[in-house]
Amino acid sequence: MAASCVPLSVSPATADSGVGVYCYGYGYDESYAWAGTLGVGFLPNSKDTSAPLATVSSTTCQSVHVALTDSGVNATKLFMYHIDTIRNMTFVPDTLWITGDTLATTYYDATVINPADSAMIRVNAYDMAGNWTTITSSFSPTLAGQISPKLQQFGSGDSSRCTYLYDTLVNAGVGTFSFLGLHLARGDQGFSIDSAVMTPLAQGEHRAVKICFRPQQAAIVFDTLQFSSNCGYVASVLTGNGGATNFIVTDHDFDTTVLGASVAGSAYIINLSQLATVGIDSVWVDNPWNFQIVPNQTGHVAPPQFSIPLHGADTVQFQFTTQLSRGTGPYKTNWHAISRAIIGPGESGMRTGTLTAFVSGPPASVAQTTQDALTLTVSPNPAQTEIDVHITGARDILPQVVMLDVLGRTVAFPPPPLAAGGLVRLDVSSLPDGVYYLRASSGGATASKLIVRH
Repeated sequence: MAASCVPLSVSPATADSGVGVYCYGYGYDESYAWAGTLGVGFLPNSKDTSAPLATVSSTTCQSVHVALTDSGVNATKLFMYHIDTIRNMTFVPDTLWITGDTLATTYYDATVINPADSAMIRVNAYDMAGNWTTITSSFSPTLAGQISPKLQQFGSGDSSRCTYLYDTLVNAGVGTFSFLGLHLARGDQGFSIDSAVMTPLAQGEHRAVKICFRPQQAAIVFDTLQFSSNCGYVASVLTGNGGATNFIVTDHDFDTTVLGASVAGSAYIINLSQLATVGIDSVWVDNPWNFQIVPNQTGHVAPPQFSIPLHGADTVQFQFTTQLSRGTGPYKTNWHAISRAIIGPGESGMRTGTLTAFVSGPPASVAQTTQDALTLTVSPNPAQTEIDVHITGARDILPQVVMLDVLGRTVAFPPPPLAAGGLVRLDVSSLPDGVYYLRASSGGATASKLIVRH
């Protein structure tokens, strides 16, 4: 240990480390002094009035290198730095550094321990004259560059053309944000970056990225759009249906009938896939006493398995029969179709529709137990611009006709025929391509017909 002893009235004692300093005189005259903070003091009345210079550099967002310099004509050189605050960071000093010694230049390094949490280090660097510099380094796990939305759902895609959606890049930081790349993590799932400007983002700038989804396989697919800088990356998950097996079933309302009567009706199983057929394994109803499936009219509703072609549908015929013991009022049940093809995680492959009817009036006579059949004839089918609808079997009441989409929503009301058995011409040119069905009702009789607009 090197130390100097002078009268305290002139200057404080100094030492090269945090220890006590003893000054011995003659005889029993002696004194003791503590050197102060961390065992050091400062040279008094020095001409060095400049604080040490700190130069901060960083090769990554999670580390920092601080170079310290105290040089010049009156420089007293660096002789101490100490940590004021440290959280979630390592501190590695210069290997040549000895506290209390003097160096014109030195350095230290700091690195984030857990990049998922914020971090900070504050260091004070002193020269021998008592001048000091405070260096504060901090880290935040949130990047200045952001991307939204975090989940982009493209829905069902078409293998013949792109479905476009946009993600947005945002500079939420201070100053210009330069990014290293914008790319897809996999790149083989049918997604592609159609257009993106790769120049740095100005502060507060929002920039759109156009993404194309063009399915390459009949499955639900995922990819990740990564927006990266030297601090890491943020991501947006992309998902789309490339034509995985998917289908729906429709509801059917038998309308109002009289007690004891039997009424025919139909519902549909519709293939929504873009690239695949749908295999149906079985069809059944919850209430077979009043609602029966008529397999001979479709040839498909009983095993073995049958398939619904791409963009197609199949009809399931039902017979609604009232029961005298049940009486009047509403009747309702569910019907189901199931496919073993798995559509997605947790999917059962079962679809459910509803069958409803309302029974009113006194018991029907034997001659009224089966109402007159109501039928629809549609041509051309598939259609592009117009269809002719011919209704037969209606009795004295003019038929009511409505056109529905696959979700049961009304899309068109053709004018009613002028007389029973009349012809209606319906304009379908404005409808999107897809599957629709017409429903006609007259008295208690109903009929439906599948229509393909293509």
